[in-house]
Amino acid sequence: MALAVAALFGGCLSWTWASLGDGVSPMHLWLVAVPGMAVLIAATRDAAWSRSDLPLLLAAAATLRLLGIVGAPILEDDHYRYLWDGFRLIEHGTPYGVPPAASFGDTSLPQYAEDLLSGVNNPDVPTIYGPVLQALFGISHLIAPGQLWPLKSLLSLIDLGMLVLLWQLGARRGAWLYGLCPLVVKEIAYTAHPDGVMAMLLVAALWARGRPNRHAAVGCGVAAGLAVAAKINAVVALPLLLWGLPPLAWLAAPLATLVAYLPFLDGATDFAGLRVFAQLWVYNPALFGLASAALGDADARKAMALSFGLIALLLLVRQQRWAREDGPRLDLIFAALLVCAPTINPWYLLWSLPFAALRPSRTAWTAAATLTFAYAHDPIRYVLPVWAVVAQFLPIAIAFALDCRAATGRPGVSKQL
Repeated sequence: MALAVAALFGGCLSWTWASLGDGVSPMHLWLVAVPGMAVLIAATRDAAWSRSDLPLLLAAAATLRLLGIVGAPILEDDHYRYLWDGFRLIEHGTPYGVPPAASFGDTSLPQYAEDLLSGVNNPDVPTIYGPVLQALFGISHLIAPGQLWPLKSLLSLIDLGMLVLLWQLGARRGAWLYGLCPLVVKEIAYTAHPDGVMAMLLVAALWARGRPNRHAAVGCGVAAGLAVAAKINAVVALPLLLWGLPPLAWLAAPLATLVAYLPFLDGATDFAGLRVFAQLWVYNPALFGLASAALGDADARKAMALSFGLIALLLLVRQQRWAREDGPRLDLIFAALLVCAPTINPWYLLWSLPFAALRPSRTAWTAAATLTFAYAHDPIRYVLPVWAVVAQFLPIAIAFALDCRAATGRPGVSKQL
């Protein structure tokens, strides 16, 4: 394991060095992420873990994230939007209602805000980030306006906190896989994608669900509701997560979401931007790409929405059996959402990998390596070459087939990885 950690440290150090110079190329990204994930899987396969290993895991994970905090963003520019939203929240009271493009030509902007504005992609689209994430963006702005390191640090600390919860939930090997995963380190510590915040809140809800005291069910609902207020896609996890809990838990979830949105209910919210995203965005799809080729974009969206709904219903029907064996299968619901989605960005795996840590499978951790090929897109047309699509999804399909064969209808696929 020590050799694997050293290899991953060397890979991330090379990312940091390159990011502060000429930048990390897609090839450099793949040469660290793909072999790094393979080495990590091999190193953890037969290891035996004890409680005393948690400080070692946290130290190793924190070291990799520190390299990311020091480094510059890799092949991404979404951070300009996060910092711009933080500026808008603190200086104007809300990040909603006005797209960044409306501020073009505003001579009253401070220089750092002008620099942020010039880097925001899709400036005509209002922000799509919920109030929980906006609070983090605002805190980052208060620490150091226009600087990315506070946000990277906050997200990394939240991620390390989630590692502790995963460890307490029994994910010994999975916590190592997640904590040192090159894709996770890249997307959170280098690039500051905040999707892990939603996942952390859902993991916290899952942890609270298993507590014996009578207030735990309400805590589960509150954490789940805040996850929805971070990213709306968390709503797909709520039926599975809250199934079997008392009514107070079901009431606490929407109330927590409402409280988070309360400061913005008299104006615009993130729903305007989310509507544009849901109707127009297509990038790196899986099943949606096939459906779109056969049916056209509009009908494919309907077909995939129906397909996901049927999958979610099936998971809910089988929830009672899984509740006895494994607990809520949030790994499966987010995997289904990704497979049916019109857009699959690599950082979307932050939704599902924490739950895959609880039940490590070939499919999840193969995806953690191969989805980095999504960065092979043409920078002008923003489309992927055929080889990159094949390099991503063919290994995932093979891994899924092997997992299905290993499972043979029984729990315990994690033993087959």
